[in-house]
Amino acid sequence: MAPTPAALCGVPRVLNYTYNRVLLTFYAQQNAGQYAKEIIGHMAENYVLRSRMAEHTMVNENYEPNDREEGVLKQFKEGRDSGDPWGRVNPLYLREHSDLDKGQVEYALRNLKNAGWVKQLNRGGLYELVEDPREAKKD
Repeated sequence: MAPTPAALCGVPRVLNYTYNRVLLTFYAQQNAGQYAKEIIGHMAENYVLRSRMAEHTMVNENYEPNDREEGVLKQFKEGRDSGDPWGRVNPLYLREHSDLDKGQVEYALRNLKNAGWVKQLNRGGLYELVEDPREAKKD
């Protein structure tokens, strides 16, 4: 049996999306419309806030990448001067074109993403170079 609607009102931000969908279906079938509307409202509000935050991430100009992250950045920039497509990579590409293992690639991408230098475009792991602020300082 699902939790009571009153118990959910303060919790929807903690629950994962799939579980929320199951609960919403359950409560919609039980004619608990007001509670379902509240939960949907919380979910929509959180989604919009996360989307806006992801779009407007500031680049941390003070971040200093380590050697592994420098190698990852080099892969992002590969092809830029030759007119080839550049600026987008996935973790598998990075592992195949470097000596980094899966954990090292994920750690480097996470650090660069947190610094705002790269952004993740989809759940499949496609990343895009946003900016290397060191290059802007040189100009």
